[in-house]
Amino acid sequence: RYGAHADERAGRLAMHFSEAATLSPRFSDKAAKYSGVAGRQALAQSAYPEAARHFRAALSAREGQEVDDEMAGLLFELGKVAAHNAEISESWRSLRQAFDYYARVENIPRAVDVAYEAGTSMLLIRISQAQLIERALALVEEGTEEYGKLNAALGQSLGLLGQIDRAREAFARAEAVAVKLKLPRLELDVLRFSQYVIGFQLELDEAVAIGDRAIALARELGEPLIEAIAHFFNAGQFWVGRLDQAEKHGQALRALADRLRIPYTISNAAYAQAQHAVARGDWEAARQALQWGLDVGSPDARLLAYHARIAFQLGDVQLARSYQQRLVDFVANISPGPNIEYVELATTAARACQFNLRASDVEIVRRAVQAVVSSPVAGTALLVGQAYSALAIVACVTGDRDTAENVLPRIEALGSLATGPCPQSDHIRGLILEVLDRIEEAVEAIETGLGFLPPAYKPQRAEAAYDCARIRLQRDAPGDRARARELIAEALGHAQQLGMKPLVDRIVA
Repeated sequence: RYGAHADERAGRLAMHFSEAATLSPRFSDKAAKYSGVAGRQALAQSAYPEAARHFRAALSAREGQEVDDEMAGLLFELGKVAAHNAEISESWRSLRQAFDYYARVENIPRAVDVAYEAGTSMLLIRISQAQLIERALALVEEGTEEYGKLNAALGQSLGLLGQIDRAREAFARAEAVAVKLKLPRLELDVLRFSQYVIGFQLELDEAVAIGDRAIALARELGEPLIEAIAHFFNAGQFWVGRLDQAEKHGQALRALADRLRIPYTISNAAYAQAQHAVARGDWEAARQALQWGLDVGSPDARLLAYHARIAFQLGDVQLARSYQQRLVDFVANISPGPNIEYVELATTAARACQFNLRASDVEIVRRAVQAVVSSPVAGTALLVGQAYSALAIVACVTGDRDTAENVLPRIEALGSLATGPCPQSDHIRGLILEVLDRIEEAVEAIETGLGFLPPAYKPQRAEAAYDCARIRLQRDAPGDRARARELIAEALGHAQQLGMKPLVDRIVA
C-alpha cells in the first residue's frame, strides 16, 4: 500500500500493531507482517540488535499458530541476526525450528540454506549442529553445489567439535566439488573454514598461510565479512612472536569492522587489537579497544575478561573484581562446554589467584575447566590447552602437586606459545616443574620461554624474568646470583615502566 515508503513506516506500524494485538487477536497478523518488514529494514542497515527485536515481535504475534512459510522465514532471519549479536541459544533454537519445517515440507533449497547458516557459525559448537547438517546432506544429490556447501560447513562444525579426521574428509569432498564445478565461492568456504579448524588445533603457521589465501580470494570476490574473519585469525599470530604482522591484520580488521557494523565483528576487532596492545604493555590502547567493543559490539566474555586481567596486573583489584563479576554473570547464561566463554572464565580466575588468592577463584577455575574438558564434545587443542593452563596456574599458586603432575603433559603438548590470557607456555611449564621440585628443569623451561619472547612482549618478559630469578636464587648454583641480578633488572625495569605494581612489589621483595 505504501510502495516505496513501506520500509520507512514499517517500524512505526509494527509498534502500533503490536500494541493493538495485545487488545485484539485480529491485529496479530498485521503485527507480525509489519514487524517482519521492520526487521528486514533494520537488517539491511546492519542494525542487528534492532532487527532481532522486530523479528522477535513478529514471532510473538504469531505465538500459538502452526509454523508456515512466513513463520519459518522469520525464524531463519532471527537465527541469522541473533548469531551476529552473539545470542547463541536463540540463534540455534530459531535455526533448528526453521530447518525442521523446511525439511518436513520438502523445501530443499531453504533447508540447505538454514543448515549452511547453522554450520558456518563459529559460535555454535554442539553435536546436534553437525547432525542437522548431515540431515540436510541426505536431502541433496552428491556432487552438486549444495552438496559441496554443506560439506564445507560440516567440516567446520566437526573440526570445532575436535573431530579433525572427519573434518578433513568433509573439506576434501567440498574442495572436489569446487574444482569440478569451478566454484570460487565454494573454494573460499573451504579455505576459511579450514583456517578456523587448523588454527584451533594450534597449527598456526599453516593456518596463517591459508588465511592469506582466503583474504586475497575474499577481496577478489567482494566478501568483506569473510575477509574480516580471516584477518581476525591471522591477527592471532602474535602467539608465535610475530606481533608486527599480527597488528597489520588487526588494523585491517578494525577498518572492515567499522565499515560492516556487525556487532560480533566489532567485538572480534576490539579483542584482536586489545591482545596486541596488552602484549606490548600498552594498557591505555588496550582499554580503548575493549571499551569500543563493549559499547558498539555484541556482549562478549573475551572483552570483559581482558578488562579484568589488565586491572589485576596493574593492582586495581576493585576494578578487576567488578569486571570479573560481570564475566561470571555473563557466562552463567552460556551452556557449559569447550567454548571460549568458559575458557575466559577459567583463565581470568586463574590470573586473579596469582595477584589476590581467594578460595572462590580456585573453585571457579576448577568448575570452568571441568566444563571444558569433561564435555562429550572433544573440543579444540586451543581451548582445551588454555583451560589446562588455567588449572596449571592454580596448581602452582596453591602448591597442588597432584594437579601439577596431571597437567604437566598437557602444557608440554602446547609447545612454545605466547598466548594472551596466560603467561607464556614454557613459563607455566617451569612453574609446574618448580612445584614438583624439579628445579633444574624449571629454570631451563623459563629460560626457554624468555628466549622465545621477543623484546616487545614486556609484560610477559617481566613476569618470566621475575620467576626465573626467584627460582635461581632458590637453587643458588654457581652463576645463579649473577644471572638473577640481570633478570631482576629487566623485570623491575619493565614492571615499573608499565605500572605493574603487584609485580614490582614481588620483585623488590
